[in-house]
Parts: sequence; C-alpha cells; structure tokens
Amino acid sequence: MLEIVNKHYEVGVFTASQGHYADVILNYIDPERKYFQHRYYRESCIKASDNVYVKDLRIFKNVPMSD
Repeated sequence: MLEIVNKHYEVGVFTASQGHYADVILNYIDPERKYFQHRYYRESCIKASDNVYVKDLRIFKNVPMSD
C-alpha cells in the first residue's frame, strides 16, 4: 500500500510520541526510508495545559489547509 500511495502523494507521519521511540517503529516499517518523506514528533506538537500533546496542523505553513 505504501508503494502505491507514494506514487501519488508525499507521505508523512505525525505522532505525539518522542522521536527516538517513533523512529524504532517507523524504521521497522520502512527500513530504507523510502515511504515516509516526513516525520514529525512530539517536538512538533503543542503541549496543552493538561499535559496533552496536540497536533496543530498550522505548523505546515507552506501547505494550504485545503490540501
């Protein structure tokens, strides 16, 4: 499925997990790093007041939200 999707789209993963943990999983799925062009981790999230990490899509300033 990832091969087919990559023919038409850039694929990214956005997780609230820390990078060192997420990379273990992503490297298992994609050891050659050819399917996921972008990786965003907890550092890209906003920490809410109740210690919940929110994935705010406004970090993608060069991508129209309609896309």
